[in-house]
Amino acid sequence: MVLFTDESSLEVGGTDRQVRVSRRSGEAYLPRNMTSTFRSGRQSLMVWAGMAYNFKTPLFRISLAPSRVERSARIRAVGLNAQRYADLIVKGPLKAAWDELTTFSEGYEVVEDNAPCHNGLVARQAREEVGICRLDHPSASPDLNPIENVWMVLKTRVCRVRPIPTSLDELFMVASKVWDEIEMEIMNGCVESMPQRVSNLAEIKGKSLKY
Repeated sequence: MVLFTDESSLEVGGTDRQVRVSRRSGEAYLPRNMTSTFRSGRQSLMVWAGMAYNFKTPLFRISLAPSRVERSARIRAVGLNAQRYADLIVKGPLKAAWDELTTFSEGYEVVEDNAPCHNGLVARQAREEVGICRLDHPSASPDLNPIENVWMVLKTRVCRVRPIPTSLDELFMVASKVWDEIEMEIMNGCVESMPQRVSNLAEIKGKSLKY
């Protein structure tokens, strides 16, 4: 059995896809044919979550320092490296999810992509310390993690919420509510689309796990 995990980003004022409209000549600037955007300063929210059959974690906010300007110099945003991933994710929500799942069944593995923050020595050591078993895959493997499909559902639904969130705090509140409302049938369908080795549903069908 597998716990699929991943990070994703949401933007204040972002859209889930490129917006296209059908209009007559001369109607390009009518309000109904336009969508709001930002000239600059767009803010991004990084989140993490995990899912397995009949199970999903809460949406976790990864709090990293955003980019800023000091004395006319732009300071880049803090990224997610192996140390921060180990401290913020592995020893936090990932461990909690792992403990919950392995209480009901043995033989679980965690799927992550091959991002450097996941493969760094510090992250590997942190997983070993808390007893998390990772499903390894070759470098440059295609990203077939089914949680990517759930991220698309999340972003599509968040973009439909009105009023539009105007701050990172508002965006996270909306995203958390939308994530909690995503039907388990959608997640189970994504898990069932994977090969039997990683879905392995025979032992857990009928069990509804709650994080």
